[in-house]
Amino acid sequence: MREHGVDMADPEFLGPGKVHLDRSATESPAFEEAREACQGKTLELHGISIGG
Repeated sequence: MREHGVDMADPEFLGPGKVHLDRSATESPAFEEAREACQGKTLELHGISIGG
């Protein structure tokens, strides 16, 4: 994402199985373009959802 101009924070690891992701970067106009460009290069995590 960062290589495509999206300023994304590192995730915070809060403990076993707990990760906090700052979603504010997903509101960037460049996010959708970067997501499409990165498709197929990211890890698919089934059963994981991103909440607010």
